[in-house]
Amino acid sequence: MKILKTISIALLIIFSLTLPVSLLVTDVSHQVTSKERLMETTMTAVLSNEALPRRIKETFWFHHWFSSKIDFGPRFLFNGIHADQWVKLLNIILPVNQREALVDSIIGGGFDWLENGDTYPDIRIDLAPVLSTVNGNAGEVALWALNTLKIPQCKPERLKEIQAGNYGNDLQALVSCKPPVADRQGLADHMAPMILNMLEKANPPQTIDVGLQLKDRVAESKLLATKAKLNQARQVL
Repeated sequence: MKILKTISIALLIIFSLTLPVSLLVTDVSHQVTSKERLMETTMTAVLSNEALPRRIKETFWFHHWFSSKIDFGPRFLFNGIHADQWVKLLNIILPVNQREALVDSIIGGGFDWLENGDTYPDIRIDLAPVLSTVNGNAGEVALWALNTLKIPQCKPERLKEIQAGNYGNDLQALVSCKPPVADRQGLADHMAPMILNMLEKANPPQTIDVGLQLKDRVAESKLLATKAKLNQARQVL
């Protein structure tokens, strides 16, 4: 079981969720015509506490079947996480107000694009507040992992080491067994800087330029045609 890969995949899923949301600006004529209604629809269908755990599972399986295969260990751990447990993690690292801010920047930029003469939308998603929240709550993330992941109880020898504060510096070993509840906070506090170091090495982007990504994925003529159809639909509706 490669716990570093597990955590990396989890973070990748969380942050990559902002990308498919951004593509909603190119195909919304059949849904809504106002910014407020589209924001509400997006939050309800994608980023709410009810919908987001399903989206995480769907994204995870998409990566497993259509991208690089995910090892059995991480796959087993993800399968064992229930929706309410995902919600606890999401409320730690991506609370609802930050999700709403992400949606507002995406949808607001999309409506501005429909009303200006630009070929590609000027939408930049600011991930700095999200990353700051993650950095500030690394200990809570570690405690969540110890409480949630389906791992065996620690053997007596390992439990004695934990209770003596001899944690070690191998992150995989640190989450290879579940200590009693009373011993988990100290272990989580020890894991927190290790998680922060892993995030620093991953070097996630501070911003996502949606317009630039669309330039790489969608031809100018196709996007202009889509924009024209959307504006026609808005006028009709």
